[in-house]
Amino acid sequence: MSRCCALGFLFLSIIAHSNQTTGGLSFGYEIDGNGPVSLRLKTTAFIPTTGMWIGITLTPPLGSGILPVSIILPLKKGRAITELPIGSPMKHGTFEAAIWSRKLPSNQCAIDDKLCAKQGYKLTDMKLYIWGPLSWP
Repeated sequence: MSRCCALGFLFLSIIAHSNQTTGGLSFGYEIDGNGPVSLRLKTTAFIPTTGMWIGITLTPPLGSGILPVSIILPLKKGRAITELPIGSPMKHGTFEAAIWSRKLPSNQCAIDDKLCAKQGYKLTDMKLYIWGPLSWP
């Protein structure tokens, strides 16, 4: 491995947090150890209005044979903190999280939107997006 890549991996493992801000919204995350075999993903958002949603997808490492896991949660106006334990199967995978301003029921989705029909809803109007590795030094 080149020195440049080794330094890049070192940087990613030390800095396990990020923040995004736009239009009165702010959104960030932290990853820390939660015991000997698991991690904790903590997202913090400041929401200036009601009716917003957070969607989080955990993707396991390639080749693990495990399917990604997605959750959505409603957010209240003000500071919203979400904490998720990350078990061993997801460790060293990645996560994506977004703040959405609307959740449409399936009867308001396009007729050919198969995912919306299957889930029964669709999140729309993404406001902020973050992603990162599910690892901790």
